[in-house]
Amino acid sequence: MVTPTALVTKNPVSATALQTKVAPNNRKNMTHVGVDQGDNAYKISAYTLRVRLKPNKDESNDNGTLVYSLSAAIEHTVGSHTSSILPHTRGTIPLHNGNGQVTLPTNKYFSGTISINAIAAGF
Repeated sequence: MVTPTALVTKNPVSATALQTKVAPNNRKNMTHVGVDQGDNAYKISAYTLRVRLKPNKDESNDNGTLVYSLSAAIEHTVGSHTSSILPHTRGTIPLHNGNGQVTLPTNKYFSGTISINAIAAGF
C-alpha cells in the first residue's frame, strides 16, 4: 500500500495497492501500476514493485526473506520545464511462518507499507 506525500498532493488520496505473487519455483516477480496522483508541482504517474523470495539456510521459504524494491515515476514541473525523477526504496522483510510486514523508510515523495502473507501447501 503506497500513498503520495504532502509534497506531491495537497488533497489526501486513497492508497494504491500493488500486489504480486511469488512461489518457491518462481522466486522473482514485478508489478507496475499506473496512477495519476499529484496537484502540486510534482505528479506521480506509476509505481513499480519488484520482489524476490530468498529461502533461509535450510531452504525453507516460510522463514526466509523477501527482498523488495519500490520505485515511482515522478514528473516535476517548474514553469515550462519538466524533469523526470525516479525515487526508489529497497529493503528486506524477514518472514516468520510466511508472514512479514515493514513500513517503508522515510521518503520525500511516497510512503506506505509492504506486507507478505504466504500460504504454504503440502502434498
